[in-house]
Amino acid sequence: MADALQAKPPRDENESQLLDLFIELRAGLRGAQQWALADQVRSRLLTLGYELRDAPQGTTWEKKAPSG
Repeated sequence: MADALQAKPPRDENESQLLDLFIELRAGLRGAQQWALADQVRSRLLTLGYELRDAPQGTTWEKKAPSG
């Protein structure tokens, strides 16, 4: 999974590890051209208050207010 994992300082280590896991999962889905599933992971995380941002250097995340 080629996306570099980068994050702002997490509130706790478990939060960071969990988000890294979802980023790796999504990168695998994108690599397999499973675009709808990759988008669903992103959308669900946004609903929970985590925004993923893709860039050439990798995917980063930022905690936001939950949108759901």
